[in-house]
Amino acid sequence: TLAVYANVEGVQQSIDRGEYGTFTFSRSDAGNFILNVTVRDGDGAESWVELPLNITNRAPTARLNCSTSDIKLDVEIICELLEIEDSPSDVPWLMINWSITDGGTYHSTFRISHMFAATGEQVVTVTLTDNQGETFIANHTVNVSHVEEEEGGLFSIGDGDLAGAIIWLGMAIVLGAIILGGGIFMLSFARRGKSEYDEDEYEDEGEDEIEDDSTLPGSQPEAQPQQKDPEVTWHQDENGVWWWLDANGDWQQGQR
Repeated sequence: TLAVYANVEGVQQSIDRGEYGTFTFSRSDAGNFILNVTVRDGDGAESWVELPLNITNRAPTARLNCSTSDIKLDVEIICELLEIEDSPSDVPWLMINWSITDGGTYHSTFRISHMFAATGEQVVTVTLTDNQGETFIANHTVNVSHVEEEEGGLFSIGDGDLAGAIIWLGMAIVLGAIILGGGIFMLSFARRGKSEYDEDEYEDEGEDEIEDDSTLPGSQPEAQPQQKDPEVTWHQDENGVWWWLDANGDWQQGQR
């Protein structure tokens, strides 16, 4: 019975022999190594051989999964990386970069959620890079459309809805005219009320003036007998007629 052992950089492991004396061997890291293979029989006799070993880095792989390929502007899409494969020593060093054609970017995450900023065909791209510079790139195309308008709204204004805009403008003009007309009516009513008040006041003042005028000298048509009181008050009007003030405060025509 033969036992086969491999020793690379001081790390020894047993190797399963395949048919016809072949065997398989693998390492988790890349580089140039010396492979030491030892064969030992059941009696303890052994033989060994050294072989140069060049292990190249394997690029990472993954599967990109996104929640949809058709979406509205106001809805988020979710994309994530699944089934990531790479050599174990590279996984902690994987760099993840997301870029989207509408300008969105994300970094260092296996899962993103994104709301598109533009309509049309948009592409989500993710790039995985290991510590040896090997990359994996995957793309997902999404058709982004406008948000649907609610139908049946008389006053709803949608994208490019000229009729709705005209209706709103007409309503604003009518409302403004009603407010302006009401203001003019109230101003006119206030002015009219003030004018009538002024006319009444003027008529009242006129009546007072007429009453007052009746007490002025010369307004009495008839002459009254002269009183001989030496302290009586006399007044001569512009026509030369003399008037005197009686005890009641009334002017009487007389001869002085």
